[in-house]
Amino acid sequence: MISGGWLNHNYVQLGYQLADSVAGFSYSFGVTCVILFLMNFIPGLSLRVTAEEEEIGLDDAQLGEFAYDYVELARDPADAVHGIPPSSSGSIKDKDAKVSEAV
Repeated sequence: MISGGWLNHNYVQLGYQLADSVAGFSYSFGVTCVILFLMNFIPGLSLRVTAEEEEIGLDDAQLGEFAYDYVELARDPADAVHGIPPSSSGSIKDKDAKVSEAV
């Protein structure tokens, strides 16, 4: 045990604390990498989604719903980027107006 610390000019304590921090980080990082590597081989626990699910969007592929309203306007992100209008007719405002008239 080291008596005193930084204020008592016992500077070796800082080295011990730094070594302890690096050892703790290294152990945590190493064990986490091993766990994630093993998880990747278990069916249903892969770390990445398929390219198709990524293209569709994770809200639709994983949850079956959408987090944002604008996703409903254009389901295919490539169409939205290239300026191709959505397949459904009318905008959200038009649809809201039709719903309010029906009520």
